[in-house]
Amino acid sequence: RRDGVGMASSLTCALVAAVVTTCNAHSSAARPTARRPAAPRPHLARLHRLRPGTAPTVALHGALETSPASPPPSPPPPRQSWGGRQDGDDDDDDFRKLLASHPLLLAFVTLSFSIGIVPWARRGARFWIGVWPILSSYAALALQTRCIPEARKIAAFAELHQTQAPRALELVQSLAGGYIKMGQVLSNRAGALPDAYVGAFSKLQDSVPQRPWSQMEAIVRRETPQLLSQVSHVQHEAVGAASTGQVHFATLLDGREVVIKIQYPEARGRFKSDFGNVARLMRLAIPSLVPMVMEVRRRFNSEFDYEREAQDMAAIAASLSDSSVGGRVRVPLPLSHLSSSRVLVMEYLPGEKLTS
Repeated sequence: RRDGVGMASSLTCALVAAVVTTCNAHSSAARPTARRPAAPRPHLARLHRLRPGTAPTVALHGALETSPASPPPSPPPPRQSWGGRQDGDDDDDDFRKLLASHPLLLAFVTLSFSIGIVPWARRGARFWIGVWPILSSYAALALQTRCIPEARKIAAFAELHQTQAPRALELVQSLAGGYIKMGQVLSNRAGALPDAYVGAFSKLQDSVPQRPWSQMEAIVRRETPQLLSQVSHVQHEAVGAASTGQVHFATLLDGREVVIKIQYPEARGRFKSDFGNVARLMRLAIPSLVPMVMEVRRRFNSEFDYEREAQDMAAIAASLSDSSVGGRVRVPLPLSHLSSSRVLVMEYLPGEKLTS
């Protein structure tokens, strides 16, 4: 069972190292450095062979290479700077110096530029902006509790877990996507996280935010336009929602009850960046969980192809029907003619959750 002390200690080291490295790098960049002229290199006494059309250059023992004087090169034309101003403008130079001497301001300007242009950068920024206060609170507590008894330290971190776990849950729910999937996995992994986080993330098993039917209907019309013409009724409230999509009850014109599994259009595109951010977070906070994150990422990648899922369901159903358990185990049969790679229609089988 993790008490958070080890996690916070490793996080503190990572944060301090990152801050020191960044500040040193930017301080070095900000300091003007005067270049010393290159030291002359004496050559052995020898006569250089002259190429046709070149001026004579002779190197003597203990002397420097000399050549006829040449006119100084013309200065390069001034470069255009931001806003069409010249490099010599005072305001522009002051702004560069300000960025060079304040790494946090430089990071903010860079982040703002990325957020305004690249959508996935905006999503990643939301994640790290939400995570950073949580990480900082653990780093600060680790520094504050360095010299107190272990029992008091454990109690202090347990209290912090209770405070920060709801905030982490709120962040995951607001971002959805791969973050919800990872939260679901961690809530089922005993000992992976402190109990407060396990309890908070367990709510992701059943209370994933669902989207209105109007949005899901638009996806169905685009993916399988023939489906809605075969349906007499659709329950607008989702029976279940997950990180990649949600499920709705429906009744066909022939009276059969079915469920419609609909994939969110942006789910696959967000998958890679979401799990990449989670992996980076774990490298900072809990390095031992990185292999698990990468394995979940590999397995989860196959959940986006609903056509393949329908084929697997049909194959398993056929295999079970020929076995000794065929009368006791049933697999919902897919309706492939009403399905697509992002919409899966299958027969409805009433039952209970395995966790009930």
